[in-house]
Amino acid sequence: MISVSIVTYHTAHDELSTCLDCLGQCEEIASIEIVDNSSDTTICQFIKDHYPEVLYTPNSNTGYGAGNNISIRKSLENRDIKKLKYHLVMNSDIAFKSDVVKILLSKLENDSSIGLIMPAVVGADDKPQSCCHPLPSPWDLIKHRFAPKRVFKKWRRYYDILPQLYKEDINVPYMHGCFMLFRLEALQKVGLFDERFFMYPEDIDITRRVHREYKTIVTPDASIYHLHRAESRHSFKMLYIHAVNMLRYFAKWGFFVDRERSKMNKKLRDELKRR
Repeated sequence: MISVSIVTYHTAHDELSTCLDCLGQCEEIASIEIVDNSSDTTICQFIKDHYPEVLYTPNSNTGYGAGNNISIRKSLENRDIKKLKYHLVMNSDIAFKSDVVKILLSKLENDSSIGLIMPAVVGADDKPQSCCHPLPSPWDLIKHRFAPKRVFKKWRRYYDILPQLYKEDINVPYMHGCFMLFRLEALQKVGLFDERFFMYPEDIDITRRVHREYKTIVTPDASIYHLHRAESRHSFKMLYIHAVNMLRYFAKWGFFVDRERSKMNKKLRDELKRR
């Protein structure tokens, strides 16, 4: 019923093993594909030796979204043959219990208006991680990246949403790409990841496109563990890649004038105020 894609890039074998072992506990998973943007022969051999049921696909380093698109296209082409209805895009640095997929799947099956769903996220330190936000403006990103956490506290409470603080599902216009369970019908309707973005804003872009047509839900009813690297905070190269791709994102949707952003964020703000 669910196909899965994981994009790797010189990924540690123990990290990949943890992730694949979690998926192996889920009877709802029909297929798993590793799209390796490093074409690392050691990962290929590791998969053959320990997870022969997993499909390994070598790929040039075309980016996170483009790598996942390789697998999503296969799922769309084989949807009727393999009875696939959903596709899970996930990072390799994830661990979770088998009931997480059951909970998310149940919500999708019971509400056809949901096009995309993800669980709450917990860090390796057992503290909740923000996994969803309103759509960002350039000013939001500057504040989030460079301002000390002791300032803009009221804004941060609104921008860095922690689903665990809410008792009900939240319909958000932007969720993180670490664990995104899509309805394949929704992807067929709105399109796949925009391959102009090498990495970082591809999750913002695809969430808002699905959000136009469907609910895009983050639920506190399930949670995953995420060893969040935040590489752009520790590497000038990754910060540069992040900045360049965010400029591409704003060039697509609007820098300081983005009426859809304003409309979606107001709807989210009103929803959170009612909680």
